[in-house]
Amino acid sequence: MTPWAYTKHVGTVLKGTPLQGVTVQSFRHSHASQLIAANVNIKTVSERLGHSSITITLDTYGHMLPGMDENAAEAMELNLKNFS
Repeated sequence: MTPWAYTKHVGTVLKGTPLQGVTVQSFRHSHASQLIAANVNIKTVSERLGHSSITITLDTYGHMLPGMDENAAEAMELNLKNFS
């Protein structure tokens, strides 16, 4: 099935439902956002989306990562406590 045919099919399936008007791209973006929120490695997210490089993924979804630095600091603190 071509991308155009798939997009049209999804639109037909969703017609008359509460999801009418939601695009395939919306589902794709939602999937990526949920993976990032679940702390899935950004390289894995990039591969699942079929991006040719991690840079594309970071440019598109980087705004979702601000809390990641705090998460990293907390993880390091926990590891140091467990190491002692």
